[in-house]
Amino acid sequence: MVVNRESGILSGLKDELSEASRKSREELRSKKQNIVGERMQELVEAQKNMNALLVKIYEKVCGNTGSNSSEILMELAKEQKDNVAALGPGASIALENALLEYSKLHDKVGFYYRQYEQKPEELFEKCFGKKPEGKVQLILGPMTICFRCFNEQDYIFAYTNYKHEDTSINDVEKAKKSQGAAFPTCKVSDLSNCVIIEKASNNFGFVDKIKQNKIEIKKGSKTRVEFSDLNLNGTVFWYVEGEIMYQLTFQTKKGRVSGVNLYDPKNDNFIFLDKQIDSSPDERIVFPAEKYRETEYLDIEFDDRGFSIVDHSRKKQLLNYEVLSGRKIVVKDESLSKRVRRHEEQHQFNKLFVPKEHSEIPPSLIKSLSKTALINMDRAEAQRAKVKIIEALVRHYRRMYVDFRARDEIIAYYRDGSDIKAIEDLLKNSSLYDYKSADITLESGKKIPIQQWLENLLKNDLGAGRLARYTEYSKDKKDFAKRSSLNFYAGHLFFEREIKDSLQSIFVSDYNRSIDEWLEQIKNLEKLGYGRQQIVAFCNMLPARAWKSFVLRLSRHGQKAKKEQVA
Repeated sequence: MVVNRESGILSGLKDELSEASRKSREELRSKKQNIVGERMQELVEAQKNMNALLVKIYEKVCGNTGSNSSEILMELAKEQKDNVAALGPGASIALENALLEYSKLHDKVGFYYRQYEQKPEELFEKCFGKKPEGKVQLILGPMTICFRCFNEQDYIFAYTNYKHEDTSINDVEKAKKSQGAAFPTCKVSDLSNCVIIEKASNNFGFVDKIKQNKIEIKKGSKTRVEFSDLNLNGTVFWYVEGEIMYQLTFQTKKGRVSGVNLYDPKNDNFIFLDKQIDSSPDERIVFPAEKYRETEYLDIEFDDRGFSIVDHSRKKQLLNYEVLSGRKIVVKDESLSKRVRRHEEQHQFNKLFVPKEHSEIPPSLIKSLSKTALINMDRAEAQRAKVKIIEALVRHYRRMYVDFRARDEIIAYYRDGSDIKAIEDLLKNSSLYDYKSADITLESGKKIPIQQWLENLLKNDLGAGRLARYTEYSKDKKDFAKRSSLNFYAGHLFFEREIKDSLQSIFVSDYNRSIDEWLEQIKNLEKLGYGRQQIVAFCNMLPARAWKSFVLRLSRHGQKAKKEQVA
């Protein structure tokens, strides 16, 4: 038997090379994983640094109204520039642009507030095109100017007319159900993204306007004081030679004075207590003999309208009392008012940090569609492809017109202190946030519900001619036969029912699942130990669809850091 040593050697060499190749692949894979892990760690650290910076910005912005905080913010940005560098040059540029925009808005609202603080009705007319019917107050925010409307019709008019379009019944109903609003624009273009309104028509009351009045008591003649001029719930201070000698207070019954008290604070003694003006209207006050002559005194005479004093002393005496100068309108629940303004201010602040969304149909989708074009597919395969195409387009449009609004509301409600369950209930059940039924204004000026508009848009997208033009995204522009086939199939295989079904599914059940997922990420951030303001800052950094992957990355980073500490 002959042994082929060369064959055995080659066979062994082959095994060794195979083993070496396998080890090389594993080492390469491990090296790649380590590199990716390091980059992910750098990314998480940069995002945490960005979060810390945003929290500081919130503190500076929300605690700063009248003073100029722009220089402080720019210094913060410079300090943190290196810390956020791992997010890429785009993040640093976006941050700087956001702070510059804040600085501009901060200065603008300050300018207009100073101009119209005492005449808010004029600014209301400039912003919305009509003078208010009721009381309006201006409240200055860090980068906002708020119209507090005490008349519901003024609030509804501002809510429905900021775009200067025809008002629909739907707009009016939404205004009635809302408590505040933030406007992207108004008639004063300088105040775009600055104006918010607060409804105070369901949160107001009246209080007496009080001012201090002094009257010198005449010598040897009558000095008259009317009850109608006094704040009967206050105190009349009686001064003798610049010192308080007595305090006069009143008992009232059914709006009328029934009794009078005269108190001596130095001796902690009542000269008279609950004196009934109907039974004993006159009173003589004799001043202490050790200080005044025994002949020095004064007489007080009370009646149902007031009292008169005749002074027979030599010392200068005067009365200091509160006068009712009218009534003023005020909000009853200041905490509600503050929460509404904080919510609407957050909407305007969110616009400084808007994550970039795709603004066109994704080229990858069209490229894939161009390659297959439903050609040579059997019926079942073509049906599945149609569903995927429709759903991809519907999700794209939902992201463009709905998701960013829901994200904005989640951040604003969470910022104003609302709990997760309440936010979920509002976004899923309140007609204020039924975005698929919200109106969109066409170029013609006609208003149409957004779901109907999208349905028409999708029919056009998936109908003859429209989808064929999308194939221009494909590199293979010369394949006119493919483009023609795509046009044919798009025109004949997509049906209205399928579009309606996809809209209903993705705008209702799928949308509700998205809401659940986004809110779940806030809960997860809470579990990781982050505070409300930190979570708001994290959410501002990313579109809602990216929250889940970000939280997962943050969680893994935290777990790894703990393991390293233990080791």
